[in-house]
Amino acid sequence: MPGLDGTGLIFRAFLEKTPACFAPSVVPLPQEGAMDYVALAERLAPEVERASAGTASVLLGESFAGPLALHIAARLPQTIRAVILAVTFVEPPSWRGFRRLVHHALFTLRPPGFGFRLALAGRHATRALLADVQAARRVASTRAMADRLRVVLGVDARQALRDCRVPILALHGSRDRLVPPRAARAMARARGDVEHVTFDGPHLLLQTKPGECWGAIEDFVKRRTAL
Repeated sequence: MPGLDGTGLIFRAFLEKTPACFAPSVVPLPQEGAMDYVALAERLAPEVERASAGTASVLLGESFAGPLALHIAARLPQTIRAVILAVTFVEPPSWRGFRRLVHHALFTLRPPGFGFRLALAGRHATRALLADVQAARRVASTRAMADRLRVVLGVDARQALRDCRVPILALHGSRDRLVPPRAARAMARARGDVEHVTFDGPHLLLQTKPGECWGAIEDFVKRRTAL
């Protein structure tokens, strides 16, 4: 499941590196309606189950969708056998007070290429990734993105993390400018058996380090599940 834009369009580079043993499906987030995690989990759990096509599956939640993956896994205990938390959090990654400043007009601004590279993808972002992000921004609802950002800045998914009954792998980027290292520490305090892997990469870790991320996921799934 994708991050703040909710479209899944920026997963292209990651999906292109999929190992033969996986058959991934992207479940986009809705662009209208309630954006809190409980409401989204209720709405999306049936879609995740349909995407699994009756087979046991691994659920990946990127950034905004990390806590959502935990809530959905709790609803689908017979389907979800492991959760991958990619560059995400269980507590707000920034000051909660920023919620008051979030407005949908913020997402109508087109970020400059250099600013995007610095904040999300690092200095070596490809033209293809920049194009994917721009396409996602055109499709995504600015109001939905603002609503999701307000949810992020008020999140407390620590109990959802503790209650998750399946193995969990957390992927982090050491140069992530949006989700700081304290996010990993908060996860570790809430639940000690989460496996953590950190790569030398930015917030768009799956897109810029797809092979490395898939390697960690494949190793984790082989060791920790019966899939």
